[in-house]
Amino acid sequence: EPQVRAIFCARGGYGTNRVLPHLKPGTIRANAKVVVGSSDITLLLHFLVQKCGLIAFHGPMVAGSFGRAEMKQSQRQFKGLLTGSVKGRNFHA
Repeated sequence: EPQVRAIFCARGGYGTNRVLPHLKPGTIRANAKVVVGSSDITLLLHFLVQKCGLIAFHGPMVAGSFGRAEMKQSQRQFKGLLTGSVKGRNFHA
């Protein structure tokens, strides 16, 4: 779908390593999307960045806390990162 510009993973999955051998980097590059996920999706994110040259974020999952109402600030910040209206944030421990 050309109009889709980003994919947010709903949740992880231990089967990610079984999917990777079937992915075609050239096809993925030709249909590039920003991908967001975490947990078991980390392997897929690494593949997409290293082998396909995509932009990927190790970030919130839709089925996790990111979909909850109390996460509105995180949702706004992340949308800003994706759209370029927020250039970055520094967090100090």
